[in-house]
Amino acid sequence: MTTLKARYYFTDEVHLAEQMTINWSHVTTSGANADLTVTSAFALVVPAVNDADTYIEFGFSSDHSLLGPGESVVFSWQMQGPDPAKDLYTQTNDYSFDDSKKTLTAWSHIVLFQNGSVVWGTPP
Repeated sequence: MTTLKARYYFTDEVHLAEQMTINWSHVTTSGANADLTVTSAFALVVPAVNDADTYIEFGFSSDHSLLGPGESVVFSWQMQGPDPAKDLYTQTNDYSFDDSKKTLTAWSHIVLFQNGSVVWGTPP
């Protein structure tokens, strides 16, 4: 799992230090869910493109080191600017956002890397 990274690409309208919260996380298994630690880091898309000038890269670690058939990494996160009352992001212009996705759904604009190479999804 430590070789995997997932990226969410977005447009940074706030241009201030992003605040990230991981609400919860786990690995789904055929038995009890396994604990999962999720880390995050922000980076610029170079060169910037329409709907993506920044990305959040998520890293993963768990005692459950390999994903088997039917298992998945599941986590909830939220991002905001330093002052959530006025530092507002607009998701509708984010490459990785799709308002039609209301349940867990495969979405190629969330990109999965393994050891730095794309293994799933389409970068902007």
